[in-house]
Amino acid sequence: MTSATLIPDTPSPRIIGFFGTWITRMLRRDFHTVAMARGGAEVLRGLDSDNRPLMVIMNHSSWWDPLIGMYLSRTMMPNRPMLAPMEAEQLMKFAFFRKLGIFGIDPDAPGAIDAMGTHVLGRFTARPNTAFWLTPQGEFTDVRAPIRLRPGAAAVAAKLDGFTASGAHGCRCVAVASELVFWTDRRPEMLLHAVELAPPAAGQGPGSTLDWTRRMTTGLQDACTHLTGLAMARDPDAFDVLLGAGDGRINPLYNLYLTLTGRSAAINAKRRTRKADSARGTPPTPPTAAPAAAVKESQP
Repeated sequence: MTSATLIPDTPSPRIIGFFGTWITRMLRRDFHTVAMARGGAEVLRGLDSDNRPLMVIMNHSSWWDPLIGMYLSRTMMPNRPMLAPMEAEQLMKFAFFRKLGIFGIDPDAPGAIDAMGTHVLGRFTARPNTAFWLTPQGEFTDVRAPIRLRPGAAAVAAKLDGFTASGAHGCRCVAVASELVFWTDRRPEMLLHAVELAPPAAGQGPGSTLDWTRRMTTGLQDACTHLTGLAMARDPDAFDVLLGAGDGRINPLYNLYLTLTGRSAAINAKRRTRKADSARGTPPTPPTAAPAAAVKESQP
């Protein structure tokens, strides 16, 4: 351990590659589709070759969030080493995760924010193109709840904003929203949305911890609200399918029977809704954005 509050990661490329393949197979098995709102994949892939520090913040609504982060890191940004935190107590139980680039932190210990910032900065010094992934809510939270972040992520972002080892200035940050829904299949859909946070205004210099907290809170809240609207609209055309068939099929044998009798096996969940909307003369209305949560300064 580098300190009383932090367990360092010990990444192994071989284990990372093996675990990434296993995650992909598990997602294919357990989800009908893994799909990202249109434009999000381009945002993530466009950051793969950038030399500036990168942070990826995710909402924390389910057990799947870390695995989704690993899948996106491997498939969208394969040239960026992944770094992520985990509660030290849990990491001691599952020490294997250290091989995946995950370090342990005691979020309630004095000096935890400084210890995490020092460790992350050291990793970026060694590998400037590292991507730091985390769920800054710090606990499982319903997707409908207002976003409230612990300050650890913003404190690290403020440190990285002045990072110069890569030859480029400014920390880039992407908000990734995730939501699990059931549409037309017995298995759920994993829906995702990715958007880059706007940088500070020109001439303002590195952002403060408070500035980053506000930007991260607003950015993640907006991403989650937008994704919820798409999920409620139940329109698969609003998404790019990353994994899965995405065609609403039922069963291989029954699919074959329908095909042989000249019928489609796909379940069309949009036609009836659109006809009903047309009959009423009103388009479906997406939910309005939830107000940005007030900044909550507490332990990381």
